[in-house]
Amino acid sequence: MKEFKLTPQTSYLVGLICGDGTIYRKPNKEYTIAITDKNEEFHRKILKPLIEENLSLPATIKSIKGRNAWSTVVRSKEFLEVLTNSLGLSVGKRKTYRDSIPNEILRSDRETILSHIGGWIDAEGSSKIKTFRTKYGIYKYPCITIELVNKKFLNGIYILSKSANNSCTKPILLKRNYRKDQKIRFGVSWNGVRKCLLLLDYMKHPQKKRNLKDKILVAGGRPV
Repeated sequence: MKEFKLTPQTSYLVGLICGDGTIYRKPNKEYTIAITDKNEEFHRKILKPLIEENLSLPATIKSIKGRNAWSTVVRSKEFLEVLTNSLGLSVGKRKTYRDSIPNEILRSDRETILSHIGGWIDAEGSSKIKTFRTKYGIYKYPCITIELVNKKFLNGIYILSKSANNSCTKPILLKRNYRKDQKIRFGVSWNGVRKCLLLLDYMKHPQKKRNLKDKILVAGGRPV
């Protein structure tokens, strides 16, 4: 692995790992980072080349039986220590429930911040169309949302978005009928064509980009 530097590309990868990644450190000295997603094109055309070109590390794509998903796997003690020691991420489930946005990301420049948010959206984001009614008619507009059980991550995403002049909503508790064993979730969203178009430039996931483009074309903030 070459020396790790925080660039827009590596910041995007860190966003992906924060969202959809799992960091393993096992007693038999196995150091593994795995990123899981259902879109095979994303793994083969985007994620694997991105890792190999920016980290100089081999990446392996594996099919996950029974889940209709793939996982891109990197085995590297050096990269794991960058994630855990330098960036402060945790191994195992602790990352999902207790971690926060790395300070190095919070202090970075606008391009690096927006790339990190793009990684988060490709990992945990979705797009939809919202409607609102005024005395002039009903309007539609595109929206990007991220929902997590970890409010700390969302607080950091809110701060990053504000500093990049593309603010999202403040994290809110999502009201729904939760099962007894289900953890409550929080959410943030970017509303409107301008904000969605800006973030589209920092996303890399082919299916999620196509979905968002469709929402922008259908909605566009026009009256219906």
